[in-house]
Amino acid sequence: MTNLTDSDPKAIQNPSPVSPDQDQTILRAANGDVLRADKTGLVLRLSDRVIHDIADRLPQGSSANMSRPSHSPHIDPDVLGDIDAWDVRVDGEWHVFHARMPGPASARLFRRLIVPDDIEIDAGIIADCGGPLVGYVSLGGLRRATGHKVALQFPYHIVAPADDIGAVGMGGVEESEVSRCGMQIQELTRDAAVAEASLQSRYEDFRQLPLHFVRAEHDGSSSIQELAKGTAYKNFLTNLQSLIALAERLNKTPVLGAIGLEYTLEDCQSTGDAWREGLYDLLLQISSDLKKLGLRRPSILAMFDCGTRFIHDHEILRAQCEFAWSGQNFGFHFSCPSYMFKCDSYGHLDTSALREVAEMELAALNALDQDQEWICPTVLLAERDPDPHVIRVKCRALAPLILDATDPFGAGAQFGFSFEGADAPVEILEVTLATDDKQDLLITCKSPPQGADLKLRYGFGQNPERARLDYPPICGALRDTWQQQSSTGRLLHRWALPAVVPVH
Repeated sequence: MTNLTDSDPKAIQNPSPVSPDQDQTILRAANGDVLRADKTGLVLRLSDRVIHDIADRLPQGSSANMSRPSHSPHIDPDVLGDIDAWDVRVDGEWHVFHARMPGPASARLFRRLIVPDDIEIDAGIIADCGGPLVGYVSLGGLRRATGHKVALQFPYHIVAPADDIGAVGMGGVEESEVSRCGMQIQELTRDAAVAEASLQSRYEDFRQLPLHFVRAEHDGSSSIQELAKGTAYKNFLTNLQSLIALAERLNKTPVLGAIGLEYTLEDCQSTGDAWREGLYDLLLQISSDLKKLGLRRPSILAMFDCGTRFIHDHEILRAQCEFAWSGQNFGFHFSCPSYMFKCDSYGHLDTSALREVAEMELAALNALDQDQEWICPTVLLAERDPDPHVIRVKCRALAPLILDATDPFGAGAQFGFSFEGADAPVEILEVTLATDDKQDLLITCKSPPQGADLKLRYGFGQNPERARLDYPPICGALRDTWQQQSSTGRLLHRWALPAVVPVH
């Protein structure tokens, strides 16, 4: 066989005559012939990596894909660094390997890009798992996007876009770009906490542990109308595109598990009516943009904002009440009221409270995903009883109501109920459950309450200087019988949402 690369350069330009039946080597590398010729034409030898990449691009089940070698040549685990890894192989642009890593799901299959998309950003190791790529993304104010620097329980199953920003987005400083890669996160946000709660539940039930994608966006918008047009919303849509792009790269289906949407006291311009209309418009806008991206609209979740140490009543906080019964038409659900969680003076949750909120949100999602209802007890109507001293309160709940005498949030002897707009101060003697209807309450007053604009309040109207200042000021002690043990050790209940309703 003639090797032209080993001969004189002039011989390459004017090769000696060769019989048509004789094989020729035109280009040779250290590991063998690269380009040869025979009587049928040129023969090109491709590298294993190129062959694998071609196989990955072909439809699953094609003859070329099926003929792919079942194993790769030995690769030294040192290429991954000093980790307990084995069985390293090349899968297209990835190193795929088994390893023992931190977290409950310690020994399993992982993957990492051989060459990062951005050489300045190490996308790191992610779990190689079945199932869809599940997205938990959110939009709102700074409180919704707050993250805590704590270790995650499933660090390799939760990723954010690989732009070195993390689970909390750009903060409105600049617009983000679509990322086709996911990287580990270093902070626990509400979105990450929901993902962790879901993974923990699945892990305990020996179920599939899918990869999760999280990102929260906020900016300095001063009204909900600005939020819908601002940088945070643009980045929110970019995050959805990154979810789709990463899923495609991993050959997974992109699925939105939930959208978080909380923006109340951050709005310092709107009236209650303007905020309410703005939220309706934003919900419609989100639904429209999801349809354009080809994503199914998931449940859109929020906590009912119960104020801060310094704000114990506000028209926007009251405007939330309408969404307790109308928001479900837009896929919007209150998972819980914020008064059931400890917070600082400005309404920021600590790490334990963050996990508890996430567990409430996951409980709501599990119910809604199974086409069941999730409704926190809601005050619908207050009307006068035949006895003028009694006001009958009609509620909607998914389980029998309970007036919790332990009063864990310091709501007072009347369980959080009071009146406003009365001609004279109204003294409540007793709040009891009705015997003829499990979803009715009876409020007995010392004298018949009177007033042209008389309203019944639940949660609102509390003394901001009450004893339990580590909980939000708009609170009560009404709940239903649903309960769930939290990972923090606390027993969670489905507490009633604050309300202000006219007395008929």
